[in-house]
Parts: sequence; C-alpha cells; structure tokens
Amino acid sequence: TYNPLRLSLQTAKIVPAVKKLLDIIEQENIDIVHSNTTIIWSGGIAARMVKIPAIHHVREVTIASPKFLGWTITHIINKVADKIITVSDAAGKVFYANRIPQNKLVTIYNGVDIQEFHPSNEGVALRKEFGIGDNTVLVGLVGRFNPRRGHSCIIEACAKVKRRSSVDTKFMIVGGKPKVQGKTQTAEEKYESEMLSLIKKLWLEREIILTGTRQDIPQVMAA
Repeated sequence: TYNPLRLSLQTAKIVPAVKKLLDIIEQENIDIVHSNTTIIWSGGIAARMVKIPAIHHVREVTIASPKFLGWTITHIINKVADKIITVSDAAGKVFYANRIPQNKLVTIYNGVDIQEFHPSNEGVALRKEFGIGDNTVLVGLVGRFNPRRGHSCIIEACAKVKRRSSVDTKFMIVGGKPKVQGKTQTAEEKYESEMLSLIKKLWLEREIILTGTRQDIPQVMAA
C-alpha cells in the first residue's frame, strides 16, 4: 500500500523542485529529462514547461493500492511523460489496469553486470565463513529490512521447508537497516524487530543466518 503521508510530503516539494530543475535545464542545455519512481513528478512537469522529452522510470507496484490513488498517480505520470519505462511486467500491469496507452509503456528489466555476477564466481569462502556444508542447499534473500522486500515470505517458507522436507537446507538473509542522513529510519528498525520476532516465534534461530550488510554480493549469490 502506498504511504499517503510520504506522498503528501513529496507533493509539497513539487513547486520549488520544478523551479530548480528549470534553472538546471536552462544552464546545462538539457535535451531530455529522466525521472525515477512514481512520486517524482517535478522532472516531467519541468520538461513539459520547456517542451523537451521526458521519460519516467517506474520500479514500484505499490501504487496498485488503494485503487483511486493508483489511478491518480498513473494518470499524472501519463500526462508528464512521453515514455514510461517499467522494470517488470508486474509494474506495467498497474498502468495497463488504469487504461494508460500501451504504446507509451515499455518494460526494460534492471541490468546485471555479467562480468561481476559471472557463473564462474565461487561462494566457497562464504559457506566456510558460516559453517555451511558443500551439500547443504542454501536459500537466500538479499535486501535491506523493508516490508517491500518480503522477508516474512522467506521466513515462513523456511518454517514450511523444515516441517515438510528432509533435505539439508539453510536460509540466509543478507542486508541491514539503511542509513538516512546519519540516522536509522524508525520504520526500518520496527520492521527488522518484527522479522526477528517472527524468526524466534517459529523457532528458526538456527536455520536462518542473518549476515547484516555485505559488499561481496556476487560471491553471496554464487554460494
């Protein structure tokens, strides 16, 4: 569900943001404006005012609920963007459902550096670090503690696997709480606390490994 308070705060910033962007467009002789996420409308508005193309990049599916909000946001983006890029078919469905013209939408999946995330990468060191055997199936989630990341799904899946399967399996959650201007977000802290409580409630402390933030994600994925 979209956060109405966050949306209200972002909307209040539109006018000063548009003014600033108009100055930048003029000073830097900008030819095209690219806006990221569904609540950033100032780029498209500024582009419309000076008659240059605008692209909107959509990564969220959260605007699907509530429906009236989803309709409003998708139609605003339709008005201020010449082309709308969605990172998944699921994100695109929200726009199709609200009757945004299909010829305005294109799905471009997030890119992956195939040199960094190469099939030849090895995860032996990570398995050794956490005492995970070579024959143990390792299931993981990489992402900070945020409700959008679906930590509860993998925790509940772990409980089901342990109840129903005899296969030697371990679960790993990689990621921590994000920092914003030097302070941890309260909402993120609350969510992490809820997930830790769920792990304890389901007696999974020995089954789920929490690594915190790591920089060796290609090796984590290879493990």
